Amino acid sequence: MSRSTRSRLALALAAAVLAVVPLSACSSTPTTSAATALTLAQVKSPVQLLRNEVAGRIPADIIDSTVQPTDESSPCKPSAEDPDEFYRTWTSGVLVLVTFDAAPTTPDIDKVRDDLIQSLVDQGWEKGDSASEKVTHLQKATTFATIDIYDQAPDKIQKLGGGVQVNVNGACVKTAGPDSTEVRTLEKVG
Repeated sequence: MSRSTRSRLALALAAAVLAVVPLSACSSTPTTSAATALTLAQVKSPVQLLRNEVAGRIPADIIDSTVQPTDESSPCKPSAEDPDEFYRTWTSGVLVLVTFDAAPTTPDIDKVRDDLIQSLVDQGWEKGDSASEKVTHLQKATTFATIDIYDQAPDKIQKLGGGVQVNVNGACVKTAGPDSTEVRTLEKVG
């Protein structure tokens, strides 16, 4: 199976999963009753699938490795509003390192990042406000997930080709809290 066929299949699967789950506006807080009806377990799998699909868009021939995968829940409301951290979101991320080559053929990490972002914009994702100018925040009206993408500059001294970080965040949903069986079980499974 070719890479482009795998990418199309992964995209179709991620889109199908995201379409099945009730959708809300892309924000860190639930804005509709559909969003508040979701469980953390219902948010986790689509977020992980979308992370894999987005990272899979980086050309395989320039990937050195993937590191620092993250899969965890985190509080999604200000502590003054939710001091017991009952409202949580699922975040799934991965850093994709590109190959290092001292020759002029070393991939331009800015172009790799920009091409990745453009591929998402071409499919209806919109750039939104970000907490940092180095992070590109993407959102889409038809999904509860948001995507944050940023790059890690190459390090010629350490002979590292740089990397692209992909983080996908789910809807903010009510749980029984960070020490609940639900949250602990989901985090244990990863």
